[in-house]
Amino acid sequence: MRDLILYLLAGIIGFVLGQSIAMIMGFEMWLIGSLHIVEATIASWGGLFLVDWLKI
Repeated sequence: MRDLILYLLAGIIGFVLGQSIAMIMGFEMWLIGSLHIVEATIASWGGLFLVDWLKI
């Protein structure tokens, strides 16, 4: 259960960071409405891989 919560938070935080960075930098490609889906998804995956790599 602890791992599920850890990965869920890492994915959400990564997605929000990716969305925020894409909005700040002004990327206009691959938008769904105002959602930068590719950038946010890549950052989410990055967060998940980082948590998995740092997990003991």
